[in-house]
Amino acid sequence: MKRKAQRVIAVCMVVAYCLSVTKAVYGQTETEIPLAILQYCEFINQKDYGQLADLFGGHEHGLMEGFLNAEENREQLAGIYNINHVSLVSAAPITDAVSEEAYAEYGAIQCYQVQLLFDVTRDEEDGFKDGTNDFLIVIETNTGKILEFSMRPATPASSTSLISLFFTDAPIAYSAKKNPAEINVLINNVPTTLTFKAYVKKVLACEFGKDSYDTKAKRANALAIKNYALFRKQDNRKKHPNQNCAVCNTTCCQVYNASTPNTTECNNAVDYIWDYYVVDASNKLFPTFYVNKYDAGNSVKKYAKAKGGVMSQIKSDELAKNGKAFREILKNFYNRENGTAYYNSGVAVGAIKILEYPK
Repeated sequence: MKRKAQRVIAVCMVVAYCLSVTKAVYGQTETEIPLAILQYCEFINQKDYGQLADLFGGHEHGLMEGFLNAEENREQLAGIYNINHVSLVSAAPITDAVSEEAYAEYGAIQCYQVQLLFDVTRDEEDGFKDGTNDFLIVIETNTGKILEFSMRPATPASSTSLISLFFTDAPIAYSAKKNPAEINVLINNVPTTLTFKAYVKKVLACEFGKDSYDTKAKRANALAIKNYALFRKQDNRKKHPNQNCAVCNTTCCQVYNASTPNTTECNNAVDYIWDYYVVDASNKLFPTFYVNKYDAGNSVKKYAKAKGGVMSQIKSDELAKNGKAFREILKNFYNRENGTAYYNSGVAVGAIKILEYPK
């Protein structure tokens, strides 16, 4: 086993040095290996995370940047920070209808069933484990960028992006029968317990409190704010787990400023949606991201469009003033369609569901 690993590592080192496509990975017939897969191993082993991010394209690039910018991921040895060493075992081209449909907008792609040999500090329940791990990796042919990097079972199946998973954004099963009473918020680096409903009302006033905003838009934004906080309260989805806090009070999560006055309109909007929550097409709770407005040049804001997975506050108000109800506004942004770029690759393709707690 040791000889086998050494041979694989040696092949990878030679190929990475030459910066070219190689052939003949140990135990595999002559197959071209995309440079991005080889460089993934190289940059992980060199701890060169800046160049690692540049290997990714599409929504994965934004997620990787976000992951790397979150200092808590490094502190907790999450995801790639948990890897001591990785080497390539095999990479075989495959046909994957799910991925081919999902990435149709990128033109030519190639899917690979990849085996990587990991040495990790600790095994992760849903992520990297010591030993051989199987992945689905999708490469955009024209650019050579990685569009998807997902844990993959032995048989073809729709998979969850590992980058999204380690960025704590992967949808999660949810079966609660009522709203939580409290939420822990990191306020100016101090863990603070707040009443959940009071927290949501204050955040809506901070994030979307202008009197000029339409009532229906305020309801949509109230539910997006509540759902995001509800998601962050779940196990392994907290933004600040070291402090046992679901969220903080800054734009890193949601703005909470105790000195911002509540408004009757905001309070009423929260009361109106309070018994609702949002799940994806597979009935999993997911983080309902939102930003002020669409920006094609921003790695997150460029998804603030129809079926993009991020809600634009400005556009939500426009939709409301054009007669759209709060449910329609949310579905406009969070429904996921095949072939459309979507921010959180873990969200299931299909229409979201706005569910109500049992009476």
